Amino acid sequence: MTNSDLSLIMQRTNYLHQRMFQRKACQRAWFFYHFTQWLQNGVVRFTYWKDDDTIREARGTLNLQWLVPTAHWPKGAQEPKAKSQEARVNPSIVTYFDLEKQEWRSFRIERFIDCSERISLI
Repeated sequence: MTNSDLSLIMQRTNYLHQRMFQRKACQRAWFFYHFTQWLQNGVVRFTYWKDDDTIREARGTLNLQWLVPTAHWPKGAQEPKAKSQEARVNPSIVTYFDLEKQEWRSFRIERFIDCSERISLI
């Protein structure tokens, strides 16, 4: 776990604290830290509320090397980024590659419903 991971966890805690009690916010922030680790290490099946208030069941990943076609990689993903070039992360949003739609998707963390399956590839 790096300092940027801890920073993201605290940003998410602060964001969720505005919408939940402190204890629940801290638990959720830690859950989303683990959730993004699961996305980076394999495939995750999960459910969330879309902005149009429909429920979306997704199968997603953040594992570029094994699962995401090269054409869908973010620009510059083939080359390691310097620390100063890292994209700023919005603590209230989780971005993932949808394996069914073959496109990048995102959702707000307060709209998350459930994680039903994890398949670790590492």
